[in-house]
Amino acid sequence: RSFFIPWMTPTEVKGVVDFEARRYIPFKLEELVYAYHAVMVAEKKTKRFRILFVAIRKEILERYCSILEQAGLKVATVEPSSISLLRLLTFKKQIQRKQRLAIIQTDNKEGNIIIVDQGIPQFVRDFLLITPALESFDIDETLLNTRLVNEVRISLDYYRRQHAEGDV
Repeated sequence: RSFFIPWMTPTEVKGVVDFEARRYIPFKLEELVYAYHAVMVAEKKTKRFRILFVAIRKEILERYCSILEQAGLKVATVEPSSISLLRLLTFKKQIQRKQRLAIIQTDNKEGNIIIVDQGIPQFVRDFLLITPALESFDIDETLLNTRLVNEVRISLDYYRRQHAEGDV
């Protein structure tokens, strides 16, 4: 999730992020493990921060860590899958850090779009290609492709309304 806050000193940012996150995130912050990244945005004569906020419920993270530890692995670092994917694609030189691009992942039922600018995910959205009501029917490939194109269009339109500085 991302949101804007006014420009302020770095020591003030955490308190404001906590306050704003309570407004935008439908969970209690105490139930989450979260991190944020502040990106300064200058528009005309006004400076402000875009806060890129990522979170996971503590219970889910603990469950994942427990599974890995039971497998004999020690968890050293945790990061969102979108960050891992970006780091891998950058390392393999499939994408360049300075690009603005969209990465779309799908399977037969759902998809995910990640819009990246300067190596930082600016927008992440999951979507269903087949709703539970349609699971019992045979869905042809044309319908899946049409739904995928519509979901990508919705995501890009939303992103463009929030970020007028360039095309993806």
